[in-house]
Amino acid sequence: MRLGASPEHRPAPRAQEHERKREERREEQDRTLQKREQEQAEPERSEVTFMMRNIPGKYTPAQLLEQLRDWRPFVDFFYLPTDFKHKYNLGYAFLNFHDVEAAKRFQLELHGSRLPLHQDSGKILQVQEARVQGLDQYVERFRNSAVMADSVLPGAAKPMLFEKHTGQQIPFPKPEGDLPRVAPRFKRR
Repeated sequence: MRLGASPEHRPAPRAQEHERKREERREEQDRTLQKREQEQAEPERSEVTFMMRNIPGKYTPAQLLEQLRDWRPFVDFFYLPTDFKHKYNLGYAFLNFHDVEAAKRFQLELHGSRLPLHQDSGKILQVQEARVQGLDQYVERFRNSAVMADSVLPGAAKPMLFEKHTGQQIPFPKPEGDLPRVAPRFKRR
C-alpha cells in the first residue's frame, strides 16, 4: 500500500477483477440466449395489417390516401369502410404493409397524432395491429363481399390493392360467384 492511501481507495485485487469480468461475460451470454429465444418464439413476419381508428368521418378514401402518400410504396391493401346510406366513413381504416420496418415507423409517426384535414373533429388517431392479419386474408374476406357490388359503393370507396414498391392501384380479384345482397350489420330494436 502506498503511503497516505486509505484501504478503501486501494485497487481491486486481480482475482476480484477476473471474477467481475467472468460475471459480465455470463450476463452477456444470458442476454444473447434470451434474444435468440425471443426470435425463435416470434417468427419473422413479412407483413403487418393495421387498423387506424378515430379517422374524422368526413375523410374520403381519396383524401386519406393523399395524406398517406409517403407510405403508399409500403402498402398493398387499403380500405376505409363507408356508411352506404350517408356516404361518410365509419372512422377506421385497414392498411396492410408488406414492409414490417416501414409499418413500425408508420405506427410511431401516426399513433397519437391528428390528420390535417377536418381538425375540428378533435379525433386523435390510434394505430393498432388489426385482428385479421395479411393481404391474402383481406382479399379473401372482401372479394365475395357485398361491398364489391357496383350498385353499393363507387369504386373509390371499395377495398383497394396496390402494387408493391410503386403504390400504383391494381384491380381487385373478381368475385368467385354472385355477390350477396347488402344487409344491415345489426338489427335495430
